[in-house]
Amino acid sequence: PLTTAWVMASASASTISAEGVLEVLRQSMSQDPAARDRALRALEHWQREHCRGILLALLEILRAKDQLQRQPEARLYAAIMAKNLVGSAWDRSSSNSFGKTFAEKREWNGIDDAEKEALKGGLLCLLFAEKDSRVREQLVVLVAAVARHELPGGWPSLLAELKDVATEEAFTLEERRLALQTLKRVLVGLKGKKALLSVTSADMLRNREKLQSFVRKGAVEMESLQSSIRALVVDLHVLWRRWSGVLARGEQHWEGAGLLANAALSCVRQALLVLESYESILDQVEAFFEEALSQAVHLKDVHVGPPPGSPAAGCESSARQWRAIVGKAAMLINKCCIAAIDKHHRSFAPQVASFTSVYMETIMALDYRALQTLSQKRLVLMTRFLAKVFHNPTYKRGPALVAGTPGMVLRTPSEAFARAAEGIRKAHRYIADFWEGPVFPQFVEALITRFLVLTDDELREWEADPEGFFLVSNLELDIESEVRRCCAEALLLFLMERNIEATSRVVLSLASQAAQNQDPGALRMSEACFHAIDATALLFPVGTLDYDTFFSTDLYKYLESPSDDLVTRTMQGRVLHLLVTISPELSAESYEKALVAAIRFLQSPDLVLALYSVKLVHKLCVSDILGKGPFAEVHSALLQGHAISILTFSFSLAHRLEEGENLQMVLKLIAIEMEVVAKEANLDLIQFLAAQVPQVWQRILSLSEGENAIAGAPCQSSLINILLLLIEKTGDQCLSTPPLREVIFQLIGFCVNLGSDRASYLLEDGLKLWRCVMLHGSWQAVGQPVESSAENLFAIARSGRENHEVLCILKLYAVLCGARVVAGQEQLLAELVGHCLSDRATLKEAYSALDFLYTLGLVDAELALRVSGQAVPFLLQKLKEGELARILLEPLLEVFALFALKNESTLSGLAFGVVSELTAVLLSFKGVRGIHEFLGSAGARAAGTMKRKVAVILLALVSKYYPDLAKRHKTYIVEFGLAQAQEEAQSGGLTVEHFLDAKAGLAQPAGSDVLLRSEYYKRAAEVFARDPILNLELREVVTRTAESLVAGEREGDSVEALLGSMMGNMGLNHHHHHQGE
Repeated sequence: PLTTAWVMASASASTISAEGVLEVLRQSMSQDPAARDRALRALEHWQREHCRGILLALLEILRAKDQLQRQPEARLYAAIMAKNLVGSAWDRSSSNSFGKTFAEKREWNGIDDAEKEALKGGLLCLLFAEKDSRVREQLVVLVAAVARHELPGGWPSLLAELKDVATEEAFTLEERRLALQTLKRVLVGLKGKKALLSVTSADMLRNREKLQSFVRKGAVEMESLQSSIRALVVDLHVLWRRWSGVLARGEQHWEGAGLLANAALSCVRQALLVLESYESILDQVEAFFEEALSQAVHLKDVHVGPPPGSPAAGCESSARQWRAIVGKAAMLINKCCIAAIDKHHRSFAPQVASFTSVYMETIMALDYRALQTLSQKRLVLMTRFLAKVFHNPTYKRGPALVAGTPGMVLRTPSEAFARAAEGIRKAHRYIADFWEGPVFPQFVEALITRFLVLTDDELREWEADPEGFFLVSNLELDIESEVRRCCAEALLLFLMERNIEATSRVVLSLASQAAQNQDPGALRMSEACFHAIDATALLFPVGTLDYDTFFSTDLYKYLESPSDDLVTRTMQGRVLHLLVTISPELSAESYEKALVAAIRFLQSPDLVLALYSVKLVHKLCVSDILGKGPFAEVHSALLQGHAISILTFSFSLAHRLEEGENLQMVLKLIAIEMEVVAKEANLDLIQFLAAQVPQVWQRILSLSEGENAIAGAPCQSSLINILLLLIEKTGDQCLSTPPLREVIFQLIGFCVNLGSDRASYLLEDGLKLWRCVMLHGSWQAVGQPVESSAENLFAIARSGRENHEVLCILKLYAVLCGARVVAGQEQLLAELVGHCLSDRATLKEAYSALDFLYTLGLVDAELALRVSGQAVPFLLQKLKEGELARILLEPLLEVFALFALKNESTLSGLAFGVVSELTAVLLSFKGVRGIHEFLGSAGARAAGTMKRKVAVILLALVSKYYPDLAKRHKTYIVEFGLAQAQEEAQSGGLTVEHFLDAKAGLAQPAGSDVLLRSEYYKRAAEVFARDPILNLELREVVTRTAESLVAGEREGDSVEALLGSMMGNMGLNHHHHHQGE
């Protein structure tokens, strides 16, 4: 058995033997957990450190097929580890932040050069000798990984060797297919290989000449690679032409020939994506596309079979296999055309018209049988190609025709450039004729009737997997989508973009015809036409369609129909989805009909319809929040009137769902409705939620089991948002209800458990809920959990995660439990605050740290001063240097003032060397009112008053301890103090409620009914009532300031004289001023 000592000895050894590695691999599959854990740690160490000899040892294990016949898993594991070693060598050197700015690294630093050469020398032999398909698959990936590092200079023979195996008759069919499969993987890996390689050598970065030489070398290597791939394309074309001919004629060995032809075609496609240009082999590439076009024309008949009398037509199973291989060839030709448009759109322009015509004709020729049997992938690829043609700027009339690619430098036009320009003109003429000709409406009609109509398979999916069907049906429009209807929607949008009037005319005409057809069998076609309107409605010219009339006349009747028939339900689902788009345009009467119907369908046994209703109602609620549209006010009243029904039915639906994404959508709707219905504490609502929320929580837990843990996270986050809203609206009434309280505390524990993977994505949400509970709960509801969970909070603080939320909760602990809870963690708190007030932290963390220090200073000033360490002087120094973020200025000054009032001797220690700059900043607050104060925003006046009061207090301390400095600003300081004293006298000054609003972190205004049972609110009121800044009278402060400023002056300069002079200048009566106060 593997021992820890053996693992450590092996890890420190200079080389590693194959026997040792094999033993570790065996132990890693052991049933003994301890042995398995030790082995896995050894493997991880070898991989991370790239220990010398590990790669050669793995290769030796892979060669030992005979000796390890009974241990195939060990060889498979060795192949996987070898592949990972090469990959991790790559990843490790680019993990630094500088390396990430470059596309890739130049060499795989972690592996010894001798091992690299041994690997390259034996890898292909090992690959072609391998019989285990699983090991062979890993070796193919390994070859591609090494090639990405080494090509072209490090492994110059690779491409030629693979090509030779693929073309030589002496090799077996399997070996030739393996060569092409490997070649394809190599080309896939090379797609991301950039001309500029990453530079991590500091010496090279400092030496411009070395750097330039390095870049030139990289450019030469990349041109060499491009040249090799261009030659490869020519050879692959010859190979494909030869074997596809055998397939087309159905001759002897047609099946193997077809497989080789398709493998070569797949390599051509990847080569097109790697090549920067194919101008130097333009004739050969154009010949390839001409032959591909010929095949595509032949394959327009999707039911085509092998030539009669040929070996391929010998029996039905052979003919079926022949069609499958030919169908694959059709898709690969399509993919090659898409690759050419993506990477070589100018050079490919001469072929655009021909292929566009072929694929449009193929689509228009599709019949019902073809739609039911043809590969969905083949349908998707045809629409994707056409969408890319109509969307590509090169094929739109404009400056691209003459000027080429934007920003390109025009040189003497080459023959290739001239041919591309003529090709672009040809594409423009073809597309222009297409818009105006008879084919255009026929094609739009074919697109709608072939691609947007629900097939029998899709209807079966609707019934068998309604949640999956809904998710697929609501995918975002994407030209790269693998879903047939999504691709068709994207193509329809691009057609609309290029010719909006003609496209919308055809779409509406088809919809009108479908609506008039009363035949129940035509309902699928009607649904497809409404689908087309749904996809393109936002692009219709204004006035093209009266949506309110359209709903009343053509759509509403379907919502009233019985939902017994599946096809009828598909139409009802389409109408609900269409209403998501057109609802802002509906009149009050139509809107109410749509809303009532949506609420009714929320209860539908058909989950697809219920989920469509959720999407519609959610859209209506969001539109209501934004307040847009001509009928927004009426719509809002209707929504609020049905809020309870929506909430009730949404919870009922949530209990039936199995897919996390769908459940999250329902929970988002519930959260919006909670805003409406939970405006105040309502016992009926609390009892309803007490019954519903635990069921939803159990449903979420069932979705989060095992490998689905991450999938359930969005639902947990949405449930937390619902509970946050509920607690903020109802306070302790919610927390005192046992079923809700139990779910809330379970959810907090679920999210903040650092030992669970869930903490990586739910920690912040869990801490927010924790904070909300502490803010609103009575001691009876939260006291025991609060005290028992302090250690868990400190563990999170030690982890360095979510510092902002941790500090906010620590502040609540300081108020609720006093200094006793936090005092025992003084060192931890000092480290946390020190980090958050350093340059390494975010502004959010820094603000929270200052806020925590202020509250801790009210509870235990000495502890707060010790915890703050050098953070406050550090920030004051940044203030002096003009580097302090503006958002931190006021909380910093408040903490500084509090510390100074608690112990005036701290002033000189904290502000050493920055008093002059600090004084200038404080004086700048005189007479300044923020925009929020002028606008009368809630709490803004109190915050502004507190800011200026803090400034006056600090100026008074400066006058006392630095009188020489203060006397230079004597007039300004006294005027500032008198103005603030007058403001305090007239307004009644700051109250405890003002301080609670500004500093206590409340979610509602102080004095709100929802806070009356909150233990935190009660204790915070007591703590802030003792705040020296609150209790200090500015009249006394101003008098002391004046005393400091006249000290040592001549006899006539008394305090009374100074104050009287200042008040006279300010237009105040000194006597009345005192009487008023």
